[in-house]
Amino acid sequence: MFVPGRISQFVIFLVLCFFMLSALWLSKRKPIFKLRKIAPLDAIEEVVGRCAEMGRPLLMVPGIEGITAQTLAGLTVVNYATSLAARYDVEPIMLVAVQDVYPLALENVRLAFQAEGKADKFRPEMVRFVYSQFPMATTAMGIINRQRVAGTVMVGGFYAETLMILENAYRAGAVQVGGTANYHNIPFFVAVCDYALIGEEIFAASAYLSKDPEQIGTIVGEDFGRLFLALLAFIGAILATLGATYGKWFINLLSI
Repeated sequence: MFVPGRISQFVIFLVLCFFMLSALWLSKRKPIFKLRKIAPLDAIEEVVGRCAEMGRPLLMVPGIEGITAQTLAGLTVVNYATSLAARYDVEPIMLVAVQDVYPLALENVRLAFQAEGKADKFRPEMVRFVYSQFPMATTAMGIINRQRVAGTVMVGGFYAETLMILENAYRAGAVQVGGTANYHNIPFFVAVCDYALIGEEIFAASAYLSKDPEQIGTIVGEDFGRLFLALLAFIGAILATLGATYGKWFINLLSI
């Protein structure tokens, strides 16, 4: 009647759903959960403030991927940076390398200016579409060196173009906030950026910046789910260490 191995998966799925729904329910009733301090996100206001003091633009790049989880996380961060730029009269320059992301990025910037009561200062040229990876990186390098940007915010999916942009911004003296979930590029952000978001920190950005209890509850529910899966792995390791009989029993249990 049941496919072998699927019952245990279904039970684990139900447990994870329980953690998620419980955290959301508790967050709605009373906001008792808090996210730890994420310094790079707090530093975005410092970066925008530096641009305002020096009278130079702010460069933003939400990655080079299509509409993925990383891109949406990057747009959340750059949208926050754009709101601060509008508030402090800083010129934002956003580069987009994928056509599907361009209208979304353009609307985000327009709404950010509108929310700050400065819709009249929004210009479509603030969001520039440069197709594909290396042409976008070359454009970014030109903007950095010609306009001497004072700050950069790069969050999203990045690949071989990372150091091309980051190194030029470093040479220009820009304060940099960056991050990606692509593990092969995280070392570059950590090495060059003043403030680096590491891995899944970029996905917590929306909850952290908005302080929305429901979004925070979602993050907490996911963390409880990870702890549960880590506990299963720990129990399995202990039983396997005690002997083949115990390890085989645990494997058989998860194979039901």
